Amino acid sequence: MAGASPSPNPPTSQPASQNPVAPAPTATAQAIPRATQAAPIATDYEQPAPPVGELELPDRAAVAGYLGTWCYASACADIIPPNKADLPLIDVSGGADLTFTLAETHPFAYWTVDYALEQGDGSASRLDEGGSYVDPDMAPATSPPELSTFTFESPPAGDWVLEVRLQFAGGLGDARYYWRAVVE
Repeated sequence: MAGASPSPNPPTSQPASQNPVAPAPTATAQAIPRATQAAPIATDYEQPAPPVGELELPDRAAVAGYLGTWCYASACADIIPPNKADLPLIDVSGGADLTFTLAETHPFAYWTVDYALEQGDGSASRLDEGGSYVDPDMAPATSPPELSTFTFESPPAGDWVLEVRLQFAGGLGDARYYWRAVVE
């Protein structure tokens, strides 16, 4: 090419006073493997807890109980209820009928109701019980009737911890529910 000036040869080494420049990062694309099933989420590993237990008061108000220790559907939890003052409160007159129900009318086979001055103080008295108790270590000859609710009379006048214990139908386990019952 006429009139073109030759280009200088690039240096083969950099001078010592000049810092080397890192090469610019290059973007690469990679195929992301597709999962054949959804990735597990945290709730996939959580065990189901028993359903919520409620007491229906004479005025038809429902008060959810505090769920204590339970074993349900192959999972268990040891839960110490809070002090009586921190339990869900029911305020009723002596001799009032209270009705226990489970969320979604979940079936159970046996129930007890105890009351005490404080939870775990050894002063509990049996208020009522019903259904058919099934020894979990023995296979029953027949399945007990399945219950969905029961009614019992409130404890005598006083300030009590009320405890409902259930044995679930089908060998699913058991649970305890607590309330503070102020009975006039």
